[in-house]
Amino acid sequence: MRHLLSVLALGCAALVTGCGGSDGLTETVLLKTGQPKTADGGALTLRLDKFTDSRCPRNTTCVTAGAAVIDLTLTPAGQSATTLQMTLSGAADAAKPTATVGGYQIEFNDIQPYPSSPVLTITDSEVTLVVRR
Repeated sequence: MRHLLSVLALGCAALVTGCGGSDGLTETVLLKTGQPKTADGGALTLRLDKFTDSRCPRNTTCVTAGAAVIDLTLTPAGQSATTLQMTLSGAADAAKPTATVGGYQIEFNDIQPYPSSPVLTITDSEVTLVVRR
């Protein structure tokens, strides 16, 4: 029984360490164009500068799945702003794009609403990013 408890305790300790322990951060941020938001208690500012969404609209047949492309400006506290572009494939099985800026890993997780017609205005969509440190 003692051996089992020791193994369980070591397993739990390894799990906490492997997940980043108490210093780990995983935060979901929702962005609309031109409306900056902060993450990590204000230590990171994120701004969606623009997006294009050419994903194949629902209930249509397309030759390609298309993609959603976002231009972001990320500013970690005390550092210069970094501008980057991320592309989310419209294919259901595609990996989520990630980028690392100032010690933060940014994942482009989603953009909603999913197109129901080929034309969306700039105010129609909201981007979901996951920020990890």
